[in-house]
Amino acid sequence: MKTIIKFLPLLAVLLTFSCKKTDATPTPTPIPTLVWTNFNKGLLNNISVGKAGLIWGIGTNNHVFRLNSTGTDWEEPVNTALLTQISVASDGTTWGVNNENKIFKWDGKQWVNFANGRLKYLSVGKADVVWGIGENNHVFKLNSGATDWDEISSTVLLTQVSVASDGTAWGINSENKIFKWDGKQWVNFANGRLKQLSVGKADVVWGIGENNHVFKLKSSATDWEEPVPTALLTQIAVASDGTIWGLNSENKIFYLETK
Repeated sequence: MKTIIKFLPLLAVLLTFSCKKTDATPTPTPIPTLVWTNFNKGLLNNISVGKAGLIWGIGTNNHVFRLNSTGTDWEEPVNTALLTQISVASDGTTWGVNNENKIFKWDGKQWVNFANGRLKYLSVGKADVVWGIGENNHVFKLNSGATDWDEISSTVLLTQVSVASDGTAWGINSENKIFKWDGKQWVNFANGRLKQLSVGKADVVWGIGENNHVFKLKSSATDWEEPVPTALLTQIAVASDGTIWGLNSENKIFYLETK
């Protein structure tokens, strides 16, 4: 009898250890889900993203708005500006064009007309990296003196171009064929067709397919994948930090978040 009592405390310790080991089983980490969230403040015709918190857009009345400092609504810096397209870089450089293809640059207080040339579409990577599409669909970039435009290539005609701060540039033509700038010429990216695209950096490229589904460049950089099959947008804007906003056919505003 004494022998049995002597071993009872040891048995209790072993049982306690066994219970604790079972309770410590790790809980599986949930897999993040990408979700398009409606930013339920106003409607926009055009949107551009420089980085998180640096968002500009064109309202349905062609007035220019930017996201306020709290990220909760839009503010209109200058109520006299009427533009049709805008582009903002991560360093804050902001350019736009109006319905006459005149070019404007934001100087921090007002829109200043850039008198040389006319563009129907432009893209800003940073202060000295500005590309645009001329009225004849030729592609131009701001020259080294930031005073005029140099023609990139006369052999490929594009309807839209997007350039990042690292110099990565992609474009599409009137047939929705995709092209990538290799530093000397436009190279056709054979996989897929897009009617609009946006470049954040070399490995951050997103686009809108012909059926309004949203695609991004795969990590292999050879094809496209569809992260959120339910998304139907008409425009997308992506920044180098991964911030992504978009618009749908009703001009409603959305941003991509991870939940």
